[in-house]
Amino acid sequence: MFQPSLMSLQITKRDGTKEPFNADKINRSIERAALGLEDPISKVIQVATETRLTLYDGITTEEMDQATINAAIQNIQHDPEYDRIATRLLLKTTYKKVIGDYNEDDPRDLELKHREYFQTYIENGIKAGKLDPRMQEKYDLQEIAQTLDISRDELFLYAGLSGLLDRYSIKNAKQESIETPQYFFMRVAMGLSYNEENPTQWAKK
Repeated sequence: MFQPSLMSLQITKRDGTKEPFNADKINRSIERAALGLEDPISKVIQVATETRLTLYDGITTEEMDQATINAAIQNIQHDPEYDRIATRLLLKTTYKKVIGDYNEDDPRDLELKHREYFQTYIENGIKAGKLDPRMQEKYDLQEIAQTLDISRDELFLYAGLSGLLDRYSIKNAKQESIETPQYFFMRVAMGLSYNEENPTQWAKK
């Protein structure tokens, strides 16, 4: 699917180290994003082929992720199902930035780690001055975390998801979102429930 010459490329990882370009890794990522769509094989080939045109030696993993997303976006005008691919790819990069690595072939692993990290997300946000201390003081964070349903992220279209992350989510010093969509919605729900008699239950509702 990728030209053999690309196999000599080096990819710059998030920690600054380099590793050889792995075409299979990219292809599997696109395949997961195309799961359940009509004629997924042709869509994977299309996105992978257009992605390879933008690769260069030393490209960062973030740039490569964005290149793959852009390749999917460019094809939405021809087939709306490419929107689903772009959305899923953006969700994947968001999850990895917020909660870290997870087993991409096991949805249960992502769901578990997404819930486990919620309390850390709240604590880190408070320490950074991004979140109200009452979010830790007034709520049962473990109980709330069990309410999070990451499958709801599948309801997003790309424009809605990118707009939420770019405009409304909390950012770090690098202007990267520090929350997933479900963290964002729960944060808002908690903010609206401070003064209720049972804030945890109202936030869940």
